[in-house]
Order: sequence, then C-alpha cells, then structure tokens
Amino acid sequence: MLMLAANKGRSGSMKLQHIGLYWIIFHQQRQGIPVTTQYLTELTGVQRKSLLKMTTDLIEVGILTRRQIKATHGKERAFEYFSEISEEVASKLIDAQMKSLAVDL
Repeated sequence: MLMLAANKGRSGSMKLQHIGLYWIIFHQQRQGIPVTTQYLTELTGVQRKSLLKMTTDLIEVGILTRRQIKATHGKERAFEYFSEISEEVASKLIDAQMKSLAVDL
C-alpha cells in the first residue's frame, strides 16, 4: 500500500518524500508523540500545503488517518495523523520499498 501511494504518478523524489513522511508519522506515533500538521511542518521544513497533499495521498490508500483537532496556531484547521498499519507490516513495507529503490553501484 505504501508503494501504491508513493508510485501514484510521482517522481522518484516525491516517492521518497511519501515514504519518509509515512515513516516519520509511524515512528513518532510509536514514541507517543502527537503528530500534527504543525509538528510535521516544523520538523521537516516542508510547506503546510505540500504536507496536506502528501498526507491526503497516504489517507486515500488507507495507510494513514487524520483527526481534526483544535488549532493552536490561528484560524486554520489542524490535524493529527495516525498510522493504520501494524508495526510488523509497516516494517516489511518500508524494507520492500527501500529494496526497490536500491541501485547497483
């Protein structure tokens, strides 16, 4: 599923961004850290609009959900994100995707 989201007509750079974004959300969630759009913007330096597009792609394939929360940064909507894949399955998907990106040197 992660590969479906990442390969949805995207460049190699965008594929890697989807995988990286999912991994950040998955990892931080495991650490008990609330993962919000604002948190991701501050952590990655990626613009809010781009993050919303990438998270929407991951939501559409069913590996991520989001819940609207009270915004602490103004009038914009705020979201918290949650992985919908078990730790075991996510690890296998990420390993498989990384192997598919590997290039023989």
